[in-house]
Amino acid sequence: MRASASVWNPGCAWLRASVTGLPNTMMAARVIDYKPAAPRALDEVKADIRRQLEHTAASELAQKVGREKLALLQQGKDAGLVFGRPVTLARNQAQPGFQTEALARIFQGDPAKLPEYVGMPAPDGGFAIYKIVQVIAAPAPDAARLSAFSARVGEQLGRELFAANLASLKAKAEVKINQAALEKDSRSGEAPAPAAPSPPARRR
Repeated sequence: MRASASVWNPGCAWLRASVTGLPNTMMAARVIDYKPAAPRALDEVKADIRRQLEHTAASELAQKVGREKLALLQQGKDAGLVFGRPVTLARNQAQPGFQTEALARIFQGDPAKLPEYVGMPAPDGGFAIYKIVQVIAAPAPDAARLSAFSARVGEQLGRELFAANLASLKAKAEVKINQAALEKDSRSGEAPAPAAPSPPARRR
């Protein structure tokens, strides 16, 4: 196999190499052209620089104006804004168009001061203002489901404690446990009979 390739390298702009090799063998390359790295000409980058500066300036201006309008709204004054249709948000559910930080700030609002306004910088460099118009109380938990969940947690905790006690007993003494009888007694609802420890070994 023989090929010619152009490879970018941090130490130079571009490296052209002639590559020779065979299948399942080590490859060898011979440098045939080298172009050292150099700064790009101003004419090549001035358009990009202009766009970046314009975007930065527009973002700073938008955030300045946004904070001023937010202050007017929080003072009960007209800021000349028109808000969209209200949407219902849930604390533990993501909502398209709302950042995680925005949801956190919205749910930190005081329900006694409705309507309330909160604002923060937007991902596109602008400034987002949210109007809270209603706070919906969370529904009371279902008593039956809560009781069933508590019972399952208690059963699981009991099994874990029982297993921990058995492990502790086995570590302290040589105890023989009849697992079949233990499972039978557990199914019948009777407490298993305690196992007798083995007699200690005699020293001569």
